[in-house]
Formats: sequence, structure tokens, C-alpha cells
Amino acid sequence: MRTSIFAAPARLAAFAIALTVPLAGCGSKAADCANFAKTANENVAELKKADPKDNKQLHAAVKKVADSAKRIQVKDESLAPMVKEYASVWERGAIASANLESTNEATASKAIADIDAVEKEESAIVDKINAYCK
Repeated sequence: MRTSIFAAPARLAAFAIALTVPLAGCGSKAADCANFAKTANENVAELKKADPKDNKQLHAAVKKVADSAKRIQVKDESLAPMVKEYASVWERGAIASANLESTNEATASKAIADIDAVEKEESAIVDKINAYCK
């Protein structure tokens, strides 16, 4: 049985929505955090459109989110590596989600394990960004 990739998009949505509230100030950090939050909200909306039982649809959504995450531009020197890590996590998620369609049992099983690992990494990086942007 396959697990759901990024099983907690609601957690990410709560993070992104909460993140936009305290960012009323000016400056690169506030602007960059707001930009990240906007993209994260859009990514959550994209994931919610996908049927988690449809591997092709799920992969397409995760790939779109990975591409979106790679395009996030930030100037803040402390936030930039975290955003790069966030994009890298989504890229690994896109690769793993593509392998869910494999007819090779070992490949499909590895994809599930990879997705589980990516979910943990995604959660950790979101927590780091959330703490930094507060």
C-alpha cells in the first residue's frame, strides 16, 4: 500500500497562512518571507487539486510544485539556503512520485520509502523557515 506524498499539506497551509500575518514590516527578510509564503500557499492549492489515489495526477502536481519551488527568489542570505533546501526536497519528491508508477516492485517500494523520507525532510525545512520568518 502506497503512502501519500507530503501527507500534511494542511500543515504547510497553516504555516504559510500564519507566516503572512507577522510580515507587515519592510526589508528583505520580510519581503522574502512573504514571497515564500505566497508560493507555499500556491503549492498547497496545487497539491489539493491532485487525487492522491491517481499516481499520474499526483506526480504532475508534485512536479509542478517542485518547479515552482525552484523559481523562488530571495535576497535574504539566511533564508536563501533554506529555500534552496525546500526546492531540493520537492525535487526529490517529484522523482519519487514518478517512480510510484513503476511495475517493478522494488522500484515502487523504494519510491514509497523515498517519499516517507522526503515528507520528514519537508516538515523539518518548513519548521526551520517558519521559525526564521516569525
